[in-house]
Amino acid sequence: MRQNLPIVMGFILLACFCSASQDIATDALGVRMLVGTERAWGSTIQTAGNYLGSFIGAGGVLILLDRIGWRSSLLTIAGVVLLAGIPLLRHKERNIVTVDVKPSWASIISFCKRDRMIFWMVFVVLYSLGSSMTGAMMRTLLVDLKFSLTDIGQINGLVGCSAGIVGSFIGGAIVSKLGVQRSLFWFGIFQGVAVLACLPLVRGNADLTLAYVTNFSLLFFGSMCDMAIATVMLEKSELATAGTDYTMQTSLIYLSAILSMVLAGSLSEHLGYEGMLFIAVGLCLLSVILVKKWQIGGETHNSGQSYLIGGK
Repeated sequence: MRQNLPIVMGFILLACFCSASQDIATDALGVRMLVGTERAWGSTIQTAGNYLGSFIGAGGVLILLDRIGWRSSLLTIAGVVLLAGIPLLRHKERNIVTVDVKPSWASIISFCKRDRMIFWMVFVVLYSLGSSMTGAMMRTLLVDLKFSLTDIGQINGLVGCSAGIVGSFIGGAIVSKLGVQRSLFWFGIFQGVAVLACLPLVRGNADLTLAYVTNFSLLFFGSMCDMAIATVMLEKSELATAGTDYTMQTSLIYLSAILSMVLAGSLSEHLGYEGMLFIAVGLCLLSVILVKKWQIGGETHNSGQSYLIGGK
């Protein structure tokens, strides 16, 4: 492995490049395929699929690796990827009359200049920041509380991913019923409560059941927030520039995730876990306030789907 490390790293870079390109095309396909209330359920399946993929990738592949080795495991993964593409062979895209737009910096700048788009982009970064910071803190906190590696793996893996999948589907049902605006408000409140519920652990209560419940709550309500945000992201994406528009917004989510890890580590070091937790709760509260502040003219309905923060 060490002798071939540059080659391995090159192939990893190529795999990440292809994966990102596939993700952009898939997002654009979703924008074109889904209309009205379909977008809430499309976002639900996407969010649940992310958690399921994390569960299988983090756990299932390690089991395969231990039993059949690197080569067979990689060939199995490649086979699964190819199987996932089979349904596309018979898929026919909708006939949509669009302006021929070539990818360029101008299209990215145009996206940012849309009505209240900057507000929405700030909101995407802030909405789940408090919850993500708490999730990042939990990884080191569980180690400091002397939980076993098995317990930590089950708390973050099996229980966490299961919570994300269940939360995604329940969140989809709620968004379809209440609309995006009200769902974002209530999901934001629930994620703030879930963050605050971590306080006993932060104060040294190393109860295993409590750790399971708090982590389940974090990812359960966090997945609801994720699918609601994804639904709005679909609505914010124009058909002519679907891939660019959705990818721009997805990049902000990754930016928020990176920022959450940096803040969680830095604040925990300087203020302690408890100080960091209260800042995370404050960020959750801020996101709820922003949902109300940036609401324009209440909720508008089109084919049963509620519309959005800040207009389009």
